[in-house]
Amino acid sequence: MALNRYNLMNKTILKYFSIYLVIPLSLMLAAEKRPLPQFTETHANEITPFLNKYCTQCHGDKKQKGKLRLDTLASISADSQNLNTWLEVLSQVDQREMPPEDEAQPTAEELDVFKSYIINGSKEARKYMERPGQSVMMRRLNNEQYKNTLRDLLKIDLSIYNPIRKFPLDQTDEHFRNIGSALVNSSFLLKEQLITAKEIADKILIDLEKPKKKSWEFKPPYTQTTEDKKKEGGPYPGMSQANKLMAKIGGSKFHNIYQNVELKKGYMWIHKFREGVPEDGFYKVTFRVQGRNQDYKAPEKLVRHDKREKLLATISVANEKFGAISLRSPYDQDLETFELESDKWMEIGGVYWIEKGYSPRLSFPSGSNKVKHIKSVMGKKKEYADILYPVPQKKADKSKQKGGGKKKITTGKKYQPPGGNNWERFLKAYDDVGPVLRCDNVKIEGPIYKEWPLPAYKNILGTTPVAEADPKQVVYDLAEKAFRGPVTADDLQSIYALMDSEKEAGADNKSLIRMGISALLISDRFLYFDEQPGELDTYAIANRLSYFLWSSMPDEELMNLAKSGAITKPSVIKQQARRMLNDEKATAFIKGFVNDWLQLNKIGQMRPDPQQAKIYYRELLENHMKNETIYFFEEILKQNKPVTDFIDADYTYMNRGLGKFYGYKNYLSLPKNGYERVKVTDPRRGGLLGQMSVLTATANGVDTSPITRGVWVLENIMGIHLPPPPENVAAVEPDVRGATTIRQQLEKHKNVAFCNDCHRKIDPAGWALESFDAIGQLREQYVYTLDPDKIKNAKGMKIDTSGKIHTGETYKNIVDFKKVLLQKKDDFTRCLIKKLMTYASGRTMEALDNEEINRILSEVKPKGSRLQDIMLEIVTSKIFLTK
Repeated sequence: MALNRYNLMNKTILKYFSIYLVIPLSLMLAAEKRPLPQFTETHANEITPFLNKYCTQCHGDKKQKGKLRLDTLASISADSQNLNTWLEVLSQVDQREMPPEDEAQPTAEELDVFKSYIINGSKEARKYMERPGQSVMMRRLNNEQYKNTLRDLLKIDLSIYNPIRKFPLDQTDEHFRNIGSALVNSSFLLKEQLITAKEIADKILIDLEKPKKKSWEFKPPYTQTTEDKKKEGGPYPGMSQANKLMAKIGGSKFHNIYQNVELKKGYMWIHKFREGVPEDGFYKVTFRVQGRNQDYKAPEKLVRHDKREKLLATISVANEKFGAISLRSPYDQDLETFELESDKWMEIGGVYWIEKGYSPRLSFPSGSNKVKHIKSVMGKKKEYADILYPVPQKKADKSKQKGGGKKKITTGKKYQPPGGNNWERFLKAYDDVGPVLRCDNVKIEGPIYKEWPLPAYKNILGTTPVAEADPKQVVYDLAEKAFRGPVTADDLQSIYALMDSEKEAGADNKSLIRMGISALLISDRFLYFDEQPGELDTYAIANRLSYFLWSSMPDEELMNLAKSGAITKPSVIKQQARRMLNDEKATAFIKGFVNDWLQLNKIGQMRPDPQQAKIYYRELLENHMKNETIYFFEEILKQNKPVTDFIDADYTYMNRGLGKFYGYKNYLSLPKNGYERVKVTDPRRGGLLGQMSVLTATANGVDTSPITRGVWVLENIMGIHLPPPPENVAAVEPDVRGATTIRQQLEKHKNVAFCNDCHRKIDPAGWALESFDAIGQLREQYVYTLDPDKIKNAKGMKIDTSGKIHTGETYKNIVDFKKVLLQKKDDFTRCLIKKLMTYASGRTMEALDNEEINRILSEVKPKGSRLQDIMLEIVTSKIFLTK
């Protein structure tokens, strides 16, 4: 009955708040389409002849390249569409994009008249435009902002619990995930938000009786085939055979792990504790382990663990409701990784926050990727079997040599050692010749609480029992924080009415408060930014600043400044921005912006072949490569360095795995999981264009394309936006036979006019990056493999990394290309300002915004175009402070 009642309450809440699904997301304010007669004569006598002479042959009645037609473009006026078109034309002319270099070029005098017409006309037009063409958008919190806001509003621990795990992915615009026009809502999302709100309310509204601490201790065997088969109709995937062998080999003495988790296996988990901890809380977890055979006897090229590195053990947690805990899932969480002293028994672990239902488990990152492969090779080749089974060997089969009567010993796959090559025998032998992680004891103790009630409870109810609290007062107090602005009782009348209705039906205090919290967390004041057209009010400024630099709600200091009105002062805004950038919460901005700007979220979507790119998986480079770029960006930001460091720099950040990948001589001195600043000595590697993350994100896991990378460079470094490619144009595929290079195949674009218009810009921007393969390894020949050993001995067609960009500059290789980009540092700075402004304001930039973007460039350029200076100019700009 209680469950049915609560489901009815959920439906009631949705009924009250589903209205927000039909709120129009884009409310366009029509600008006054006022003609500017003072410019019509100049348009007729000077501008139309200019357009006819230099532009309309490609943008006229017969052809409209880029879907732009200029022969019918009216004289400049106070109309947003008209003005945006004129300003976009001005931008193309300013950047020497138009007219194309191989067409007739206007004289300096002609250009002055043309540019003055647009500049002066746009200034006059703005006087008559209430808002120069920008959309008034109801913008909701994106998933990451929503998650961070829950954390800071409710003081709940999100180190393991993920409230957005079932939300649909945020849609993007210009690759950014916080653009209002792309952040649509749906009934599905609203229902998931309500489910999340209920889960969170249940986590907060716990009984005040403190759970008692318990202790569990487990000894081998930890997983047994018979137990696996007792429940749920069968064994855990991939574990039954291994469990049987572990029990047979180690018995009640120990449990061995031989393999890492690359193939989603290799975990030691505790069947008797698979239902997990009984309550949310801190738990002391201890595994007694031994890392055996750091200097192992098996061939290193098979095992793939560097014998000079210490063996590792990782403690993680998994929840059975998300799938078998014997396998890896997106809901798992690594708690800590430990370096082990070879062959010594050690206790590893610590005190960790663990959510109810999660169970600790152990894994062996130093283990082999494929033990099955090692068994196959070592058990069937005599030279390896001598290491594995050091006993007198049975003579191998003999066969006649071709062309003669002499006999030879065959040491290939036909060899079988005495006693066979079964799994049990192999694993017993491998204990002494390969790296092994052994565990003989597991202890779990908890829950342990640093304070009681928990911070989430105290944040809402203090120490008052739920039964004694005033539900409406609890909701009002929470709403003042959740709505991130002034709140009156009238703002909560719909929620109060809902609570009154449920109280009359017999709902108790806990149910009413739970309903109130759920209603608040799906209300428009919580889910959407409260921004009105025009200049932002003080609370909107505080929110925009906070969600830009923290991806979360304003703190008390920001809200107090909003309340007093002081936050409107540019000096105060800059002071707050500096404070916020030095706070650890600024990491959310750094990660969010870097991932969107550089499109690093593409990493992992198309992974390389595990057999070719072994280091990619063994060293977990998919995660570490992103962190290199994030730490690199953080230094430029925190130390206010010139943005040209993004193009070329003599430093970066590495851990041991990245150091090994890049060929860093002293990589063993680097931390395994942390990151250290290192000097870049190879000029090809300096800056973003030499980093593994960017090079992997701009490839497909198999091969590279100068088109893909060229478009990326144009849009993210040079600030050139390209129209989408024409429909029904076949993609250029690399010739894997090696008969032609991709450059030779792309030469055909020069003979096709509609292709050449874009490819004369795209291809040269991509040629220099052809010196890197699909995961960023250096190469000189086209060999369609990612195996570094094969790359070294490659005999493919030589890669030509030279080019000539569309504005005339030439380069020989990636080093020269970066010099060309540095000559155009103003273009890059303008591009970066535009990207930052898009992320900061939650909308894409229009041609009408160029004036303010150029103003910021002129302010920071004399000081060296430094990143933090740019940020401070952005947060005090008209674009940032206006809706």
